[in-house]
Amino acid sequence: MMKPNLGDYLDPPQWSDVLKHFKGSELQSYFTKCLEDNFKTVFKPQYVDLIPRSTVGKVIDIVKKKDERGMRDYYLECFQMEKILERDIKV
Repeated sequence: MMKPNLGDYLDPPQWSDVLKHFKGSELQSYFTKCLEDNFKTVFKPQYVDLIPRSTVGKVIDIVKKKDERGMRDYYLECFQMEKILERDIKV
């Protein structure tokens, strides 16, 4: 992974200096996660009409499988999805 040099390309800072420089910002959190290798990749499809090409099953089964935070019921209600839960994703 590339490390920011904070403008000093002849004598780049150590990671501790980089973290100190960005202390209190989102970048500090980001770089800390980079160093800890504590990332989770999230795929966000841009073209929802293409989802049926890569996903199969009923809407409810897919939602259950992807519900890592236990917020399924909350979001189903927010997005008013109750009527489509038994539909095949291709529909």
